Amino acid sequence: MQRSGRVQTTIQTVLILIEILFFSQICFWLLDNGFRVMIAACDTFRAGAVEQLRTHVRHLNALHPPAGGSGPPSVLLYEKGYGKDAASIAMDAISFGELDS
Repeated sequence: MQRSGRVQTTIQTVLILIEILFFSQICFWLLDNGFRVMIAACDTFRAGAVEQLRTHVRHLNALHPPAGGSGPPSVLLYEKGYGKDAASIAMDAISFGELDS
């Protein structure tokens, strides 16, 4: 696979159990193909939503440690906690991702 430049993909969905498992499979495929992944926790109203994403991020990072054992994690979780404006979190996450790339 030949790459030129930077790839940015945004997937927006309200995550329920089946969707989060499918979402993890997409992340796993991206990691297997040499991409880094950032997940924005914008579901700030559902109890346990951020914790659910944290668990998946922890598992994905355990399966795909950084090259050489050091460096930034393969999967980043961008979160601001509960009760915040989801749209502003999404915009902040995109800006953060652009700076971090």
